[in-house]
Amino acid sequence: MKRRNLEELLQRHGKAVFAAYMLLSGVPLFIYKTEFHEPFNVAFSLLGPPILLCSFFVYLYKMPAFRAKVGMLKGSLSTLLYASVMLFMSTGLVTLANALGPGQHKSVLDGQVVDLSVSHVRSSTHYLVTVRTASGKDTQFEVSGEEYAQLSLGQHYSQTWTVGSLGILYK
Repeated sequence: MKRRNLEELLQRHGKAVFAAYMLLSGVPLFIYKTEFHEPFNVAFSLLGPPILLCSFFVYLYKMPAFRAKVGMLKGSLSTLLYASVMLFMSTGLVTLANALGPGQHKSVLDGQVVDLSVSHVRSSTHYLVTVRTASGKDTQFEVSGEEYAQLSLGQHYSQTWTVGSLGILYK
């Protein structure tokens, strides 16, 4: 039986594995509502270095034929692009780990609405609310259009959220 090396496996199945990773890691982003951008911040700080190091290690040491074919500059840029997309999509995995990991507890987000904004991205609309707690901490999160329509600046906001295992608020 012929033993396959990593380069051959990636050449044959890399695109399918990458596409599956992107689809599966995106699912939790549609299931859970979280603090706005917080899963991205955690993903970049915790997973950024390992993803970049592993990606460049594989490119530089495990894919000599690919490196010779495309050249160092194009190969490095391609590796950086794939690593960046993997890092961006890992926010779904961070969200899932936060929601399913140990140490969950309920917390009431209680404070004053200090900002209401609407963000239009491509064909979707995001309704964002910023609440300032008594301690002075601002927490921004997304709400439904119906909930957004019922809120106003200066209004008192109080809702129960869950603090996940990574310290990120979610519903």
